[in-house]
Amino acid sequence: MLFAIIGLVEVFRILILMVFRTKDDSSLIILVPISGHNEEAEFLLRSAVAKLKWLGSVGKQRIICIDNGMDSETRRVCEIIEQKYEFIEICFSNELEKKFYHHKFH
Repeated sequence: MLFAIIGLVEVFRILILMVFRTKDDSSLIILVPISGHNEEAEFLLRSAVAKLKWLGSVGKQRIICIDNGMDSETRRVCEIIEQKYEFIEICFSNELEKKFYHHKFH
């Protein structure tokens, strides 16, 4: 019974991706802004990773963690997660425009 439910969820996921896929699905970027001391920083980043994995491969995938004044402990947690996944990067909010212009995610 459990495998049948898992199979149905997977079929549903594939159908959703087929319906909402655009002609030029070349990139997907998830922005995760974090500020101050945030006990949920790890959860926020891992949730973003799960969303990317659930959506499947859609070309270039990035998670950008925006440092809006994180404290050092929160920043360290984000850096540890960043090291585990090559598609996560941390940047300051004032660097965001340069990053998008430089990478040209298309």
